[in-house]
Amino acid sequence: MQLVDRPGGELPRVRVTVELDDIQATVLRSRPEPNHGTHVMLHVEDAQAGREFVRRLTPYVDSAADCGRPARPGSL
Repeated sequence: MQLVDRPGGELPRVRVTVELDDIQATVLRSRPEPNHGTHVMLHVEDAQAGREFVRRLTPYVDSAADCGRPARPGSL
């Protein structure tokens, strides 16, 4: 699969290291079958409002560093 960062541009493939704290825990947790999910797309015009939205949302997103613990009710 080709990764493109702009029309006509290809991203180089390089190995990266990602810390567990930077991964959302649901990526690593097992999921029931069949797996159902929802994708939400947002467009925020005001950058400051977008940063505030993400700041307020982060307490509800479990980190993969805590993946050994059960998911909290209502966590993402």
